[in-house]
Amino acid sequence: MVKKTTDFLVTLVDGTEVAISLKNSRHDLDYENILKSLKVEMEYWIRHGVKYKIIFSSEVNSMLAENIYRVTRYFDINDVFDATSAMKHLIATKKFPMNKDELSQRLNFSAMAEANLTSSDVNKMIVDHSDDFGTFPGSGLS
Repeated sequence: MVKKTTDFLVTLVDGTEVAISLKNSRHDLDYENILKSLKVEMEYWIRHGVKYKIIFSSEVNSMLAENIYRVTRYFDINDVFDATSAMKHLIATKKFPMNKDELSQRLNFSAMAEANLTSSDVNKMIVDHSDDFGTFPGSGLS
């Protein structure tokens, strides 16, 4: 028997939590055991005051999902080892602001790092485990 669980628990900027279950297609809902499992999940999250959502593969922007996957692997500053991983870390931690439209495009993280980070910035992140070294275009006050 395969144990089914919620795929993601996301915390939004406003602090709201959303539990998300990913399914291949709406046809998955035709199977009684899957539908029953989803109802149990939904009830669990509602009782805990968490919004619950089912998302189907056909509704997911694959480039956005790929970019999110690529940057979140470097969320932890301890995983930064070069300029490209530093750039991914800054995007994952929202210290280098990007909107959904930008993240939905194929990104060249190496080129972004070269254009926005100095070797001093990267060295400081790696040695000091700190990403508090300045602002980037669009993130400063005017």
